[in-house]
Amino acid sequence: MVTRMVETAAPDDWVSAHEVGAARTALMGLATYEEMQGASEALLDEIRRVLDSDVGAVDWSHDSVRRGVSGCEPAESEVGGAFSEGTRSRGVMPTHSDHTDRVLEIVEAVAGRHGYKPATRFVDGVGDQYFYLSTDRGGQISVVFGELLDIRVTSDCYLTEAAMVETIE
Repeated sequence: MVTRMVETAAPDDWVSAHEVGAARTALMGLATYEEMQGASEALLDEIRRVLDSDVGAVDWSHDSVRRGVSGCEPAESEVGGAFSEGTRSRGVMPTHSDHTDRVLEIVEAVAGRHGYKPATRFVDGVGDQYFYLSTDRGGQISVVFGELLDIRVTSDCYLTEAAMVETIE
């Protein structure tokens, strides 16, 4: 049996039933989604607090926390009841100087305490800077410096309590 990846996958990205089964088994050994719920928001809150105290008050705008599979690996996203959560804040930085390097140091330090490691940094054609961090299990943080500072945090993937019970039965 072969299962196609959901949503963001290219048409030629396929995962096998064996990979999905292995992902289900691995997810069963972790905390439940409900136990980890709020982790992405708590991490983003911590990053914002440290930024505000270090570089000056940032005028933040927050998105609500959403549930999806963006922090799930391809095989995990095929497991019923597997979810991650994500949230985002955008802010206007204090204008007295360029804080890019300091912001990245802060995000990297705070995120590092939660298992996120630097992955990529680049500048696009219009000068916006992008910095990505990730966990070994699919969690992601993106920091974008453009007109606004944009920070997105996505948790790792976890099974809901209901999916854990269904898998055990």
